[in-house]
Amino acid sequence: MRTLIILLAFLVLAATVTRQENHLAASRGNPREGCISCHMARGGLGSAAHDAVTMGCSSCHLGNPHAFEADRAHQGMVVNPGDLRVAAQTCGQRQCHPAMVPAVKHSVMATASGILGALDSLWGIDHGPRNAALLWDQAPTVRTAPEQYFAKLCAACHLWWPKGRGRGEQTARGGGCSACHVVSSPGKAFLLAGEFDHCALSMQVPLDNCVRCHNRSARVGLTYQGQWEANGYGTPHTQGTLNARRLSGGRFFQSIPPDAHFQAGMVCIDCHTGTELMGGGLAHRRLRDQLDVACQDCHAPRFSSGRDALAEAARMAKLNPAVPTFEARAVATTSRGATPLYALQLSTRPGDGPSRQPQNPQALLFRKLDGKPLLLSLPANPAEHHALPGHERLTCQACHSRFMPRCYGCHVQLDPTGRQYDALADEHTSGKWQESASHTRFEDPPLAVDATGRLAPYSPCEVRVDLCPEQGRTPMAPARNAIAFFDPHSTVPPARTCQDCHLALLGPSLEALGNPAWQAFPDGGRKLNADERRAAAEVTPCLPCHARYDDAVFKDFAASRKRLAVGAATACTAPRTAISVARKGQ
Repeated sequence: MRTLIILLAFLVLAATVTRQENHLAASRGNPREGCISCHMARGGLGSAAHDAVTMGCSSCHLGNPHAFEADRAHQGMVVNPGDLRVAAQTCGQRQCHPAMVPAVKHSVMATASGILGALDSLWGIDHGPRNAALLWDQAPTVRTAPEQYFAKLCAACHLWWPKGRGRGEQTARGGGCSACHVVSSPGKAFLLAGEFDHCALSMQVPLDNCVRCHNRSARVGLTYQGQWEANGYGTPHTQGTLNARRLSGGRFFQSIPPDAHFQAGMVCIDCHTGTELMGGGLAHRRLRDQLDVACQDCHAPRFSSGRDALAEAARMAKLNPAVPTFEARAVATTSRGATPLYALQLSTRPGDGPSRQPQNPQALLFRKLDGKPLLLSLPANPAEHHALPGHERLTCQACHSRFMPRCYGCHVQLDPTGRQYDALADEHTSGKWQESASHTRFEDPPLAVDATGRLAPYSPCEVRVDLCPEQGRTPMAPARNAIAFFDPHSTVPPARTCQDCHLALLGPSLEALGNPAWQAFPDGGRKLNADERRAAAEVTPCLPCHARYDDAVFKDFAASRKRLAVGAATACTAPRTAISVARKGQ
């Protein structure tokens, strides 16, 4: 009898729970879920598009929203909906962002193809296009040397990295969509039973989200803010202790002038478009192949008043509450991919006078975090120095980048007898890789010819890789000066002078450019050839007297040299040593 009563009570309880779950499932107009019986979010999520009242919890976190018991409710639930392993079921649902998830999976931030390709090149290996996602299921014992290096030292810096794994700064990286679009507020209780503040989801990606990954290698996230990662001495000391200006991983930094765009209150997303960051759905071997935006897109913009461009720009502006209601007459588009730049508008805004009549159309760039408009000057004609003969192949960065991080003592060492955390396997495995750096400098960027045939700044890095078995030390890969082209994000006015480049060719620098040790260039890049060095060196003796770009001598430099040679011009008074160096470059 007692057993029968217990059984009947259980059936009544089960029927009640089932009825409640069915009621919750049927009330689609008001998605009340069982989740809120334990978890009540007080706020967060950041936008109406992701409001829990509208969407519920299971739209993103899956699970069983109609259950009240934890075990049943959590069945099939995902903690991080942005993880690329599940994003097709969450962020990529048909009614959400179905096109974005496949594109992101092919982007260089997900595949890490640039990192893996650079490591392959160092070992003289050509695997073709790389995808880090394929390495997760690969046994550590079958990896190549570059793949081992990647697993031990690099794998946390791409989007397949599971958020929360690892230690230190690694735990904040990765996470697929969440890596960029989750904006957490310090000090808020998160994912606790009872009331909590949910993290915000936003397309207004703050600078910190980018810098948590982009603070090593090219260090663009540091340089942009005016931070130079210095040698690890911790100097200058303060009150008998090491310098308080520290970075993650026990590194130190010194202050330098920040990028002009940073000083204007701009963050990464003010320049870099979603198409560029998330990819257009194509797999690229190098970051440069995925780039969408260029300097001229803002400084010499092309505006479009086409219906499609305006409609896409209006849609994007509607998603960003900081950018004003879209009433532009035209919107700028990128020169590479014709992507509408919704925050760069050709607008008619009220005047400041008593009549408040509209002014002439203005090019306004609205900052994406706070909506503050920045007025852009649009010169009618190219600036005179931008049309200087002989300088047509210079990139913008060649003249406007003032600093370049350089490391002349990058040493990588592998001890096969040691053990180290393997980020892909999530365990300690055999083989310990160690990196060390010395003679780090922050100097004027040297120039070489990049893959597009233009003169661009590069950073030399003197790489040596050693294998250290028990018997002794033998080289594992040849020591070489590895060359990397990148925009250092150090645009600081004024631009470099003529002397900065041409006088740098005097003496040892000119010899170094021709030295075979400098030939470890990336795909398509190369050093200056003899003709290019000769042309640059010919100008050098003239600079003590003719230091400005608008000097009449440079209007037609070949004609000026000819007049001097036949005695039709004032005799040259340049030091003979400078002339001999110029001839040496020939």
